[in-house]
Amino acid sequence: MDDVDAMSVEVRIEQARRLLEARLDEDVPLEEAAAASSYSMFHFHRLFRGLIGETVREHVRRLRLERAAFRLVHTTDDILPIALDAGYETHESFSRAFKAHFGEPPSAYRASGREVIRQRGGSKEQTMDVTIRQRPGSRIAYVR
Repeated sequence: MDDVDAMSVEVRIEQARRLLEARLDEDVPLEEAAAASSYSMFHFHRLFRGLIGETVREHVRRLRLERAAFRLVHTTDDILPIALDAGYETHESFSRAFKAHFGEPPSAYRASGREVIRQRGGSKEQTMDVTIRQRPGSRIAYVR
């Protein structure tokens, strides 16, 4: 795939991502999101995950949870309406999903007053220990 094709893929997936974000309160069918990118459903889903780093469902769920977290900190709305607006049917299911994503229940998150940091891609925190070392130069041969 050359640079022009790669750019076209990114632009088309971005169009679908914007559609999903603009209609975050709706359950946009995967077929419709795929049509916005002009790819088949299967190909769209594969490309979306490759470029965005999460599936369409994970992406929408994360955005809804981040919006709910913002509302928890910046409004005095009760948790139940926030949960329902985020697409959860019960306070309990919202609390479980919220805790799994943010590491603490909604009430504790609200009390902490933390700001939401938008995460592009998967929501799982990834850390690694990095050590930088100077190495003497060496020759490397490569055969293809």
